[in-house]
Formats: sequence, structure tokens, C-alpha cells
Amino acid sequence: IKIARLTNGAFDPTVAPLVDAWGFGTEREQNLDSTNLDSLRQLIGYQNIIINKQQVQKKNPHLRINFNAIAKGFSVDLLGNYLKSQGINSYLVDIGGEVKTHGQKPGGEKWTVGIEKPASEKYDRRQVQTILEIVDMAVATSGNYRQYYEKDGTKYSHTINPKTGNPVEHNLLSATVITDLCGRADAFATAFMVMGKDKTLQFVKNNPGLNLEVMLIYADNNGNFQTASSPGFKEYIKNKKRE
Repeated sequence: IKIARLTNGAFDPTVAPLVDAWGFGTEREQNLDSTNLDSLRQLIGYQNIIINKQQVQKKNPHLRINFNAIAKGFSVDLLGNYLKSQGINSYLVDIGGEVKTHGQKPGGEKWTVGIEKPASEKYDRRQVQTILEIVDMAVATSGNYRQYYEKDGTKYSHTINPKTGNPVEHNLLSATVITDLCGRADAFATAFMVMGKDKTLQFVKNNPGLNLEVMLIYADNNGNFQTASSPGFKEYIKNKKRE
């Protein structure tokens, strides 16, 4: 809820009805038109969730929650905390590309994490865009280039804009976030995929207290891949150029 408020609803766990309607929560997509899309949008809104101590209350009984945008990162944090509780102070936990590290590798080296280069098609061979070196930090990436379906020649992204009810359509291909907790990184990466490149970079600049570093991969007007990042992100890039 805190991240939903900070991002003005770009991250919103109540998006479940839209995710299902567009075919990303079920095995098949539904046929949507403006009428039933508008009806579903009435069910969306983190403001309709009330946290009362250990109880979650819904203002609208038909509201449903989807935690896919934060679940992997949160699970990474849980596993990391468990390892620490067992006296393990050097680890890398990875669930589906969401990563958290603690301590250093045997030999005193930093952990290395690869950021995938966006693919043209979902089954293309994986290639590395950037290699990061991190210690005591978490990394999460959200992207649209593998999770989508195609219908009548149009690709529909799995990232749904909670406000419009439609899959995002801008040129941002992936957002990688570095911060202290993987759950936070996961949620913000999803929010940034909704916000797009310019709004994301401005958000990170305007919120230094959130301790977020971000790298965005996007397609320019000619369809070529380009990157944009927050100033502090380059400090994590392996073999970065030094001025």
C-alpha cells in the first residue's frame, strides 16, 4: 500500500480483475470492449483496501488482489532473512531473476548479476545487456519483451496500467531497480514499467530518500535499444568507465 501511494497507483495490487481479463491470470484471454473494461476498472483501486492491525478489509467485496508484481521479490527477502538466522552471512538468493545478496563471495569478490538484453521474441536466446557487481543489495527487473501474447498482429504486454485498464503501450522495454529489499525493488520495477522512462527518471530524482537506483532499456524512434539510468546506477556496473 505504501508503494502504491508513492507511485500514485502505478503499482496497484488490486489490478487482479484486469490481469485475468487480459488473459495473464488465466489460460485464455477474454474479449474486452470499452463497456466491460470500464466495469472492471470500477473494481480497481488500492484506496479500497484497509489495513487494520493484522486484518485486511475490502471496501468493495468484489475487489481482488494479485501479488505477482511483488511476490518473487518478497520471497527472496524471506529466504535471505532465513539464511541470516541460520548464521549464513554470505549468500545470493535468486528467484526468477529477482536477486538479493549479502556479504561477499568466497575470496572477497562482489556478487555479479546479469541484466538481460530485451529480446525481439519471447523465445529468443537470452543475452546479457549489463553486468552488475553488488554487495548487500537487491536487484529486480521488470520487462515486457517475454511476457505477452499476440492477437491479430498486435502484442499485448502483461504489464497493465491500473488507471487505463489496458496493457502499457510506451517504448520502455525493461526497468531494473537496485535497492535494499528485493520486495521493494520488485514492486518499483513494475511501477516504473507503467510510468514510462521520463516519469520514472523524474520520480527517482525527486525521491532520493527511497534509496533507488534504476536502469531503463527502451526503444528509440528507429527501434534501436537505448539505456537511461539514475546517476548512482553506474557505480554498480562491472568494468564501468571511470572519469
